Amino acid sequence: MILILGARLTGKSRWAEQRARQSSRKRHYIATMQPSGSEGEEIIRRHRAQRAADGYITHEVYGSLAELSFDSTDLVLVEDVSNLLANLLFTEKLAPEAALEQAVRELMQLADNGAEVILVSLCCGLHEGDNDETRQYISALNSLNARLFDLVDEVVELRDGKAHWLKG
Repeated sequence: MILILGARLTGKSRWAEQRARQSSRKRHYIATMQPSGSEGEEIIRRHRAQRAADGYITHEVYGSLAELSFDSTDLVLVEDVSNLLANLLFTEKLAPEAALEQAVRELMQLADNGAEVILVSLCCGLHEGDNDETRQYISALNSLNARLFDLVDEVVELRDGKAHWLKG
């Protein structure tokens, strides 16, 4: 399992997709971004077309991942962990600790039957929050990323247009 971290617009998704292309496994894409407004819908439309061209089976999931199951013939790319957490916090209305625990449990379960898993997540500093709700989300996301860091085999951070291995 690999965790790919980076700030917005650092190329983490592109890097994850390039990594996925190296695998001969059947590719699955878990898309967690909920459509919001015409700009968000345009991004999703563009991503759907791109994933289809790359041969992904797309699973659009805006909450729990518990119903998904994969095996050793599968590669699963989760785009992205930060949206998953936001969905659990703001749509499912879970408390931060409960959302964090559920996210960790469900992300780790994706690999239970031998699937290769690539996780993409936003990383950001607490100073980036402009209100209490945003700061609470960023704190929970930082905690989630730290937990995943300890659990996965590899961690790569994208910055300055380059991949920097932090683990593995």
